[in-house]
Amino acid sequence: MNTPRVLDIFCGGGYLSYGFQMAGYDLDGGFDNWDAAVKTYEKYLGAQAHLVDVALFYPGKKDYEVIIVGGPPCDDFSLVNTRRNIYGKRAQLVLDFCRIVNDVKPEAFVFENVIHLSQWAEVALFEIPGYKVTKEIADSVDYEVPQSRKRKIFIGSKDRHIKLTPPLEAKILTVRDAFCLDRDKLGIHKTSTRNHREIQKCQVTVLDKQGNDFRLSGHRQARMG
Repeated sequence: MNTPRVLDIFCGGGYLSYGFQMAGYDLDGGFDNWDAAVKTYEKYLGAQAHLVDVALFYPGKKDYEVIIVGGPPCDDFSLVNTRRNIYGKRAQLVLDFCRIVNDVKPEAFVFENVIHLSQWAEVALFEIPGYKVTKEIADSVDYEVPQSRKRKIFIGSKDRHIKLTPPLEAKILTVRDAFCLDRDKLGIHKTSTRNHREIQKCQVTVLDKQGNDFRLSGHRQARMG
């Protein structure tokens, strides 16, 4: 069998697809109901995207050599949303993902969402017929992203349970590391009057390696949204 193609449900700008593309997979395309996202996906990933309401999308045929991936909107599961409704319209998109997987019968599927994904949604994913499903919790900080952001990852395969490959090394990347910042490069010790005025306009807050705020001296304190 050839390397399975990747079909991205709720593709957005294509970040999940991009990860699979970097890993060597071919993209079969994406589906989203946001026009700007569809155009972004096509422009930067070079694959076709379709403007479709996934809740109304019913695949016409089975495709055994595809991997279906998706991360539906998390609004109704996120604790940040004070108006969340775990049984709301967006939450129900989890069931649409399960339905599409069941209809297409792909080689495997990958589902991603917030850490507070509801139990009923997890049960629905585990009960997709014909798949061995593994649940993992991944933290972006373990993969050299300068932010701790945990996500639940569900991997379903027809043949076996598949686990995420752990990071090769536990390197914590700070914002300062990511942007290659240090005090000398910022010119804090050697700054002309003109440049000093320009720097004063900036608001810079990064994290040190212990996760504490590190505010560059002489700068205004940043407001983190």
